[in-house]
Amino acid sequence: MFWQLDNIVESDPVIYDDTEQRKFTYGELKKLGCSFSKSVESLQKQLAFVYCENSFRCILAYLSLLRAGHAVFLTDSEIDPVLGKKLLQTYRPDFIWHPHSKEDGFPEFEKISLEYENHIFYRKKRNERSPIHPDLAILLSTSGTTGSPKLVRLSYQNIQSNAQSIVSYLKIAKEEKAITTLPLHYSFGLSILHSYLAAGAQIICTKKSVVEKGFWPLFKEQSCTSLSGVPYTYQILKRLRFHRMNLPSLKNMTQAGGRLDPEDIQYFLEIAQSKNIQFFVMYGQTEAAPRISYVPDNRLQEKIGSIGIPVPNGTMKLVQQGIEIFGSDKEGELVFQGANVMMGYAQEKADLSKGDEQNGILHTGDLAIRDKDSFYWITGRLKRIIKIYGLRINLDEIEQMLESKLGKPVACLGKDDILSIVIESNETQTAQQALQHVIELYHLHRSVLYAYCDSTLPFTPSGKKNYQEIQSRIVNGLL
Repeated sequence: MFWQLDNIVESDPVIYDDTEQRKFTYGELKKLGCSFSKSVESLQKQLAFVYCENSFRCILAYLSLLRAGHAVFLTDSEIDPVLGKKLLQTYRPDFIWHPHSKEDGFPEFEKISLEYENHIFYRKKRNERSPIHPDLAILLSTSGTTGSPKLVRLSYQNIQSNAQSIVSYLKIAKEEKAITTLPLHYSFGLSILHSYLAAGAQIICTKKSVVEKGFWPLFKEQSCTSLSGVPYTYQILKRLRFHRMNLPSLKNMTQAGGRLDPEDIQYFLEIAQSKNIQFFVMYGQTEAAPRISYVPDNRLQEKIGSIGIPVPNGTMKLVQQGIEIFGSDKEGELVFQGANVMMGYAQEKADLSKGDEQNGILHTGDLAIRDKDSFYWITGRLKRIIKIYGLRINLDEIEQMLESKLGKPVACLGKDDILSIVIESNETQTAQQALQHVIELYHLHRSVLYAYCDSTLPFTPSGKKNYQEIQSRIVNGLL
């Protein structure tokens, strides 16, 4: 298992931490990890919360807890306090790691100070002894709304299997260096860490984004070979005139987390071809730990817009009304099968005792077709979920939150990278209030949000919101 660090060369570098300006070897990571694991050992499997940042300290805490056999929930260190409190109350963790000392933040916990630079775990003063399934390794949020109590339960086999698949199709060698352009609590960012550890390769940890001063000098200084991002990342890179950048060490680029516009794919593909860089477009879901499919770089030119073929050791099929459909260009729900498919969901702590409820099968909720070459193409969605900046946003969840906050009927619509909010109100300031709530709670940028007021929201004869009519009013400028 990659987190055990058993098949490594101890002198090989594993992490360069930009904040600490320090490089760590696999041997140092393993030694510190073993020490920390002993400090959090217990006879019973327990639950730990790790509040993530892109740092060596965070990775060390996460791997130490895995090594100690505990289940780990990963979330944002900057999570909204209201949402964070809800998660703590719902899951009642036994351990907490936070990058900053919280004197008053965790009153039910005591500090465990460790030997590495004021590294601190918090341990609950009274053990609840809630059973946790022995296979459960990681809990991740199902969406960009990281305060949602609905979590994905991933097993040790899930994360190990997917890490090995990614190493296989990306051909990650131990000489490779990936830079952290994505947060570790996000399944895509976490999968990069997993796969590079599995390959014995190196991670360059930075809290800087691709637009911040110092990111690109760091990239060049450390001779990074890999660059990953969601559609929003690549849109920014295009605005930064990526084609003009001189990055001689760059060998591969990967994109996932939502649909990238075909014109943007073509733009980056042409750059990749001109500079002998491999460019992989991928598809996945947190429920699959998270990679499901990829487009081989040598087929991308002819398959722009496709999500590609299944990852190694996985299979995909299309289903209509529970029956598998064959042939090309026939639409059905995309169903994936593989060892990386989650154990199931959790909505309360009692659910952590459950075993595998999926049996390796994931109904993605996406509609797709398969072409004559057995490449798959997404055509739509069964559920009201969109992706913004690569994060899944549940439209119904935002509706419920806004209706609770505003005390008025709300309809949320959208497509990838656009969220439209319509409030039943004659007061224009209500739209601004709705925007502010969404920005504060979900950390979405104002540029992807649109809010409107409508004197009366339309409903269908069955009493459901008429989203088709609401969308028509938006498109025709009636709001």
